[in-house]
Amino acid sequence: MTEIKIEHENVFADVDTSGVAPHLVTYLETVAARPEVVELHDRATALLAPRPGERVLEVGCGLGADARELARAVSPGGAVTAVDVSEAMLQAARERHDPTLDVTYEQADVTDLPYDDATFDVIRIERVLQHVPDGERACAEMARVLKPGGRLLALDTDWHSLVADVGDDDLTQRVLAHATGRMIRPRAARHLRRLLAGAGLADVRVVPHAFAYTRLADAAVLLPMFNEEIPQEANFMADADREPWFAAARAADADGTFLAGWTAYVALARKP
Repeated sequence: MTEIKIEHENVFADVDTSGVAPHLVTYLETVAARPEVVELHDRATALLAPRPGERVLEVGCGLGADARELARAVSPGGAVTAVDVSEAMLQAARERHDPTLDVTYEQADVTDLPYDDATFDVIRIERVLQHVPDGERACAEMARVLKPGGRLLALDTDWHSLVADVGDDDLTQRVLAHATGRMIRPRAARHLRRLLAGAGLADVRVVPHAFAYTRLADAAVLLPMFNEEIPQEANFMADADREPWFAAARAADADGTFLAGWTAYVALARKP
């Protein structure tokens, strides 16, 4: 087992000082390759409908894969600015850059964007607002730098929709409550419509996307509380629950009764 030391309650909120950036890079690449995640991204891109010549801001770009896909969509004549608060993530994105694409990678905080008013035609933000304490300010900043008539797409996970069945409801409730309790805004996805409307955006459309897994190995790719390779130091569950939890999950997997699922939401809004 690879040893991982986690010093922060939420490593995605402070990647550069967490000590686990290389592991997060691997995690993000693995998740992005999953067909159900590709399907979600394809649905979101179709909803956003980027067009040639548009200027795009990708917030929380991570490894930059979505920024590069958007750059292809807005070519010719368009350009993408990909921002992240993590320099480690930006370095990983630059290493994966396709030089034929017009993508600029910059460090920026979504609650204090270093751009003029009405700069971008399109803004995309994925799985970022769940890590931002002040979601209202983040959305207000994105609305500020969006051009009139521009579109903002936000994609996030509703962690309080997470359900699991390993045959012990009390144990499951404790483990899921512990895991979601470590997150800054676990309900961010269900608040997207209110956040975007509150930022002055209009025509807010929200589309759900459900995930369901009946194999433990598949759930473990996306959900750390099902991954035994992640050590207890990561604090995804109480010490006393770890052994019984994984024993129950393995047993449910073996007898064909395991289930885990949750809902993500995609919200699209327009600036009047």
